[in-house]
Amino acid sequence: MIKIILSLLLIGYFPQTVYSQKKEARPDADVIPASSCVSVVEFSSYIKRTFVTDTAQIRAIYVWIANNVSYDLAGMQNAINNPQSRPQDVADVLKTRSAVCQGYSDLFTALCKNVGINALVVPGYTKAAGRVMPMSHAWVAAELGGEWFLFDPTWGAGYVIDNHFVKRFNNAFYKQYPKDFISDHMPFDPLYQFLSYPKNNREFIDGTPSNSRLLFNYKDSLHQYNQFSSYEQMSAELRRIEGAGIANDLLQERRQYLKRGLQSFTSKNAFDESNVAFSKAMTLLNDYYGQRNKQFSTMGDNDLLQALDSMKYYVKLSRSLLSQAIIQNDEQQKAKTSNLANIDQYWKQLNPEELFVQKYIATDKTLRKELFKKM
Repeated sequence: MIKIILSLLLIGYFPQTVYSQKKEARPDADVIPASSCVSVVEFSSYIKRTFVTDTAQIRAIYVWIANNVSYDLAGMQNAINNPQSRPQDVADVLKTRSAVCQGYSDLFTALCKNVGINALVVPGYTKAAGRVMPMSHAWVAAELGGEWFLFDPTWGAGYVIDNHFVKRFNNAFYKQYPKDFISDHMPFDPLYQFLSYPKNNREFIDGTPSNSRLLFNYKDSLHQYNQFSSYEQMSAELRRIEGAGIANDLLQERRQYLKRGLQSFTSKNAFDESNVAFSKAMTLLNDYYGQRNKQFSTMGDNDLLQALDSMKYYVKLSRSLLSQAIIQNDEQQKAKTSNLANIDQYWKQLNPEELFVQKYIATDKTLRKELFKKM
């Protein structure tokens, strides 16, 4: 799947004083032993043993990540140059203590889930000092006591200035209410605003309040969304994004990302369904050979013709579905080429059998056994 490029807030444009230190850091949350930070499982086990409430646990997660993970400037540049590169996994973030915003958010979410807190990564874009930032971003939503809160561990870790990351703990992006967080963080999908009257993109970008916001039952929509398949989720997100307005290039990129994802699902389904159809064609052909070896003694003419038609139908269906599969990489190209070769080989086997069946049915029943001696 193609990865949306994600970035840190400050690339040397705005001073850190824009962001206030709202909350006190808890020092006990930052003294987790290094031996407990080597894997998500060990890390989350320590947190569950040490911090009792979900609020204390998520606080420990935020403080530790913000204080111990540095922003990966080289990784950001690599993501820009290679947008299809594989995202950093959480094990690597723990090992290197370095990440872009996707890595910060993935680690934060993984730890939350492992301690039993419902959390998810939210992709979107941001503003600072009234200016929309040029790259997309990622942060975290977590459910505490039945209510959703927002966290940005990347912005909580420090800032970048003159192509240098300055590590400075910031509490301003810990456990914010959705109504406050939306001032500078805009999710691509309006669902993740967690607001009954979500903003549209133009309203966020221009900073001009709208008088025409519609009521949105995000709780019911989120519950329904979680029941969807991946394909249905992408389709639903695409509809909501387009409904909120494609107001900048980042939203256009997200729309194209979703469309490519849906196209990949369609292509994969075409491959899979083609394989199913070909498998049915092979089963019918093998059954046919079994009946022919018994000289069709238990098979009537109509059944024989029906079997032949079914074999032709499924092999044609297999080829038709395969033609719909959109090639995305060399592996898929090899699979398609191989499958087409198998279909062609099938036809080579089926054609003489079709001629034999036609001759068999046209022959007087008393003479049909002689046909098998000539094969």
